[in-house]
Amino acid sequence: MIKYVQWDMLSPHFSKADSVSNPLMSHSKNEICSIPFVSRVREISPAFLTQENFSFYGHVLLLLYCLSAALSIALAQIFVVALILFWAARNLCFDDTPLQKAVSQQTMAGALSRFSTPLAAWLCTCAVASVVGINFLRSLPEVGKTVLFLLFPFAVFDLLCGKEQKIGETLGRIRMYILFLCIGFALSSFHTVVETTLGRSISPRIPGAVTESGQLALLIPLVVSMLIFLARDPRSTSTQNKRLILAPVLFAILIGIAWPLLPGAAAHLVRSGAFLALIALLVLSYFWIRESGKASKEAILRLSSNNNALLLGLFSAVLFAALVLNLKRGPWVAVFLVLLLLGALTSRRLLFLSVLSAGLIMTLAPARERMLSLVDHFMIHGGRSSMWQLGAEIAGRFPLGLGPDNAAHMRILDPTLPLLHRHMHNNLLNIAVETGWLGLATYIWWMAASMLIGLSVWRNARAHPEIRMLSLGLLMSLLAWQLSGLVEYNFGDGEVRLIAFFFMGLLISLAHLSSSAGELSDIPKN
Repeated sequence: MIKYVQWDMLSPHFSKADSVSNPLMSHSKNEICSIPFVSRVREISPAFLTQENFSFYGHVLLLLYCLSAALSIALAQIFVVALILFWAARNLCFDDTPLQKAVSQQTMAGALSRFSTPLAAWLCTCAVASVVGINFLRSLPEVGKTVLFLLFPFAVFDLLCGKEQKIGETLGRIRMYILFLCIGFALSSFHTVVETTLGRSISPRIPGAVTESGQLALLIPLVVSMLIFLARDPRSTSTQNKRLILAPVLFAILIGIAWPLLPGAAAHLVRSGAFLALIALLVLSYFWIRESGKASKEAILRLSSNNNALLLGLFSAVLFAALVLNLKRGPWVAVFLVLLLLGALTSRRLLFLSVLSAGLIMTLAPARERMLSLVDHFMIHGGRSSMWQLGAEIAGRFPLGLGPDNAAHMRILDPTLPLLHRHMHNNLLNIAVETGWLGLATYIWWMAASMLIGLSVWRNARAHPEIRMLSLGLLMSLLAWQLSGLVEYNFGDGEVRLIAFFFMGLLISLAHLSSSAGELSDIPKN
């Protein structure tokens, strides 16, 4: 049986040996240890930088990141940087981390190698572009920041692939991360619904519509894939699955509150009725969740339980509502196409519902008007047509790139561009402009390799549906990120990019675990 994660996972269990020096600390296997600073760190930190401490504090930091990712840019980055620094210190002081073992045992030929090789190649092209670009001093901080945050997937990998951690526990942690992401984004999305309803900003402020929509385009495919898994879980009954009908009901209520279909005084009646329906739905959901939770105290922490299926369904309704209300067409199209693909691979019902839902949403005036203005907004001066033409010209003039964070040079070539337009509104074109054609090639290689890892796990883990759907959901999330990036520069949006890096870390962790000796031995087969 799966050993599901409970709240006591958050409590470290220290043994007496943890308070004394680790034998690995008494000698060095690497010349870097001769550096005085490193030697000093190794002398004072062995009692703290143990696997148990990293597993506990790293897990807490990652949970806090998941909870704050949608709510506060500053907090999210603080938690990620703290995790990365903890991970770096541990790798500096110890020789037994999963990443170091994978390197020393030459097992990097698997997912880690497929992920890290193109990533290293892309970073090299960034360094070259910085040197030969137009403003080295501007590029250097951007490269440093990018390198720092690109350690995030490897920190996640070490955290999830600890030597004493069973795969069942790893899956339990991943479920918790998804749940905490959903909680944070549900709060952010509900804030968006309220702001749209009132027609004004509400404090405290959260990241804007562009960032929120980019993040939702990453999260929604993963949530939908998990809902598909939960609906097919043999432990779920037909009655329990019927509760998922509350998701489209909640979505309709939220849209009705924000965009009442009737004008004038009738709109107030619609909003009043929708608010009452929302309160009734939340109260009913609370009692259902409470009833389900009585059967198992650990149920609240695992997404395979019935109450969490209901929670995830309700969260998905709020996430979809915010995505629609933000009126960002790129994420709309990306999510729609990815859900069509996900439906074609896993569920004809999802395929039908995706088409039906898109058609119904387009009957709403704000959404319909937004889509009908697509061509005009694309062709207007300073729109994407102008920026893409200018970007192609710059990429032709500077085949090695302008250097990272130098795309704003386009305003020198065309001062008539709007003041806020400082990038190309296209991931591929912006990367070609800043890192050159070689940088673009290595970037495409890196992105394709990351998604192929997910495809490989999905194809090879047929006996274990949860791992299969997790990997497919992560793959679809990265694909939606890149599809949305065809009409916006979401790779340059740090808050969106961090979630993508986190998902990459989850993918390489799943790939590594599924290829290990005795793989999946503690996961029940359905």
